[in-house]
Amino acid sequence: MKLLSGIVIFLLVGCASAPLVVDKSGWVAFGHPLLVPRLNETSGLNAINCGHYDLLNANDRKKMKKIAPACIKHATRTGQPFKFGVIDIVQDLYMHDVVISDPDSKFWLISYGVMIDNSDHHTKVLKCDLIEVEFNPLFFSREGCVVVDSQKWFDGNHFL
Repeated sequence: MKLLSGIVIFLLVGCASAPLVVDKSGWVAFGHPLLVPRLNETSGLNAINCGHYDLLNANDRKKMKKIAPACIKHATRTGQPFKFGVIDIVQDLYMHDVVISDPDSKFWLISYGVMIDNSDHHTKVLKCDLIEVEFNPLFFSREGCVVVDSQKWFDGNHFL
């Protein structure tokens, strides 16, 4: 009987999901070269990196659905800042969307779009009381948002 109990416990422990690996590395590249320093600054030095995913790549899409929800849930549950980003094609432009929870528990949605032929680009920055990320389909639910001047954000004056 003890042997059977030991086997059952071993199987239960062995089948448990792997622990969440918390990645606090900064991003190296994402969209425009000036984006990365601002994204890292906005999220803070200790932000959990929930990844940035190319939704045009089937493997990245699968990886996002597997990793990002647990990462964001962990960060939210423990009150830690995080960053999560995606790139996709919307009509005739590449859209880079990043959701950030900052050290002051505010949420940010930074959207950077660049035309496929690289002829034009735009940036929209929202600071919100809450942003929830839905993954099937991907959707950002926002509450209490204000538009932040994107030039001030790029200049590092977004905390004023």
